[in-house]
Amino acid sequence: MNISRKEQIKLLSNMKDEDIDFSDIPETDAEFWADAKIDYPNKKSLKSFVRKLN
Repeated sequence: MNISRKEQIKLLSNMKDEDIDFSDIPETDAEFWADAKIDYPNKKSLKSFVRKLN
């Protein structure tokens, strides 16, 4: 399938959670996430990314 990023985003945003096949992804537990850290993008990078999507 050769579709644009914009079309991919539209398709994914319309997809229901129950339509996503998670069967090949192992479940995670608290130990897996124990050392996880949230790394927020800086505002300049985020604005640039959003502009590219539009």
